[in-house]
Amino acid sequence: MKSKMRGYHQARLFIFTTLFIAQFAYSQSSGRNVDPATLAAGHSGAVSVMTFDPVRNYILSAGMDGFLGIWNVRTSSAVDRFQVSPYAIRSMIQRPGKSQVALMESDGVGVYRISAWDYGLKRNLFTLRFRDPVTFINYSAGGNFLMVARSARSGVVFIHPETGEVLDSPPNQTGAIAFSATGRSERTMMTYATSGQITYWELNTGRAIQNSVAPANLTSPVIFGNNRYLSGIDSNGLIVVDAVTGREIARDRHIAKGKLFPVSSSDLLEFMYLGTLENSTNGSITLTHYTITTQGTLEGKNRTTFSRMPLISSGVTVAAGAVALGTVDGGVWMFEVNDQEPWAMGRVKLTQVSSAAISGDSLAFMTEDKRLSIIPVDYQSLMDRDTITLEDARGNTQISGDSAMGAGTPGRFLFWQTDNTRTFPILVTGAGTPVRTDIILGRLALRHSLRSVSLLGNQALFVDSAGSITVLSTDTGSSKFTYTATDPLDISFLDSENIIIGHSDLSQTSPFLVVNTVTEETVPFIYPSTVGAKLYRSANGAMYGGVVEGSSDSATTALLLLDTEHPAASTRLVEYKGEDTTFIIAQSGQSVASTIGGNGPTLHSNRGFVPFERSPSLPVNLIGSDRYFIVLGRDGSISWHNPATGSLLARLRLLETEWILETAERHIQRGPLQRP
Repeated sequence: MKSKMRGYHQARLFIFTTLFIAQFAYSQSSGRNVDPATLAAGHSGAVSVMTFDPVRNYILSAGMDGFLGIWNVRTSSAVDRFQVSPYAIRSMIQRPGKSQVALMESDGVGVYRISAWDYGLKRNLFTLRFRDPVTFINYSAGGNFLMVARSARSGVVFIHPETGEVLDSPPNQTGAIAFSATGRSERTMMTYATSGQITYWELNTGRAIQNSVAPANLTSPVIFGNNRYLSGIDSNGLIVVDAVTGREIARDRHIAKGKLFPVSSSDLLEFMYLGTLENSTNGSITLTHYTITTQGTLEGKNRTTFSRMPLISSGVTVAAGAVALGTVDGGVWMFEVNDQEPWAMGRVKLTQVSSAAISGDSLAFMTEDKRLSIIPVDYQSLMDRDTITLEDARGNTQISGDSAMGAGTPGRFLFWQTDNTRTFPILVTGAGTPVRTDIILGRLALRHSLRSVSLLGNQALFVDSAGSITVLSTDTGSSKFTYTATDPLDISFLDSENIIIGHSDLSQTSPFLVVNTVTEETVPFIYPSTVGAKLYRSANGAMYGGVVEGSSDSATTALLLLDTEHPAASTRLVEYKGEDTTFIIAQSGQSVASTIGGNGPTLHSNRGFVPFERSPSLPVNLIGSDRYFIVLGRDGSISWHNPATGSLLARLRLLETEWILETAERHIQRGPLQRP
């Protein structure tokens, strides 16, 4: 009986101190022998935050790459991964009892967003953008509202968990809030301000019912005991305070900066401390376990050392009795308290595709390690294929295709790079045939690194970082036309004798400029817009443009079908309330699509707007062919979509040593990925 009573009167504190950490070579899928076709990749950068779904036995990870990863604890492997933001994920909290998470996103400069996702359905519930940094998010105990704190505002704001609607919150809140939580009944809320003030609020009246003062500027605060006790770290070490009186309960002055995280949701004090991370050659981490009684004494201090760990990141959680740690290289490691060796959860390592283009019957792509391949543009032709060969890209990183080459013809491509002025572009003709020819365009004057390249028939259009424009004959390799533009935003062939330039126009009358490369005549494109941001020429010669209208506070971005003879008659296809100067435009057959607004590709037609079926990531590029829209995703995959409906038809992934093509009918074709 004594031992049982001891469990109710004591609270345990685990201190997780990193003494030395180093990188080392390890297997990407050391947990289980799992078919790579069923595995997902990890993150492409550091894992920033993690949480555990006890109902589904999943670890959820979010990273600096904007992806949400799902890891199955039972199989010890990554089972899914999809992009939820174009920005880094700074914080993540799971909605109690739901397959939903709230995310805090930021580019680290001036973009601050909160989004909510149903990760089971891969569906965005809402996205809200704020003008000032968001410092804290947390769901109420029952998940009925989301609490949000911002650096430049006092108090917390309540937000509906599924609609993003701003709800009533207690008035007269003061101070910047570092932490907030509700009681189980959601009738009261506790807030901790950076000043050290702790306040309990009665939510049905909005009245403050208890105030106390604790040490200020506690980092990594953790609440426990049904909001009775608060723990955090300050300049004097780890501290536990009575959240009602602010009185210090316990302190360990040996603890430096680090991160606290809960072990369980019980009323007992159980949490861990992730110590300050340091680079070293030792490669060991130490877990220190504390037992804290409600009388304020520390007992049962012990220490266990784990070795052979890679460099870990700030992402950490507890899953099914084990500790899960994120790594800076995008993986997740786990260990149990009594184990002597941690293990890596299984994941596949992808060969990342970074650039792609279409011309004729060929799809050419390049990988991040500067290799290239040319495959059929029709994914069904890959069903009978064995090997995909990656050849040396000879220092090039980008591809441009000649869109005038239609179906049934060999492809024409330009391989080029933006890094230096030493590597000249390569013209490839007869792509995908035995008579392929590669020609180095060594007569191009490369005074500055290239910024944009286009190909149309026997002409190539080059723009460098200084705004110098050159039209080159691909037959002779000599220059046909040169021109200098002031800060061009985009440029394209209009036809064989004209180019069109997008730029900023403070007079708000001429966002584009048409230049004749034969006569050198310049004609402004008169249209009431401030910025000509994007240009796209389709295979049939149709010209599309993206313009921004109004000031930055009330900007509207529009996609136009340009009428170069009568600019005022240009067709307005879609509007976006906001400024977007980086969206992509493409046409497949009679279908037009774009990524305006940043939430993925959308078809624009007389039937309205139809979003593409979601692939795992946001697009790096959107390309139109005669039969398909092809999306190059930020996860490095290539996907084919129906041009009439946007539905996903097939997806190609490149692993380290093999390629895998999965169709909408769940047919999987695979083969070796060869690197000569």
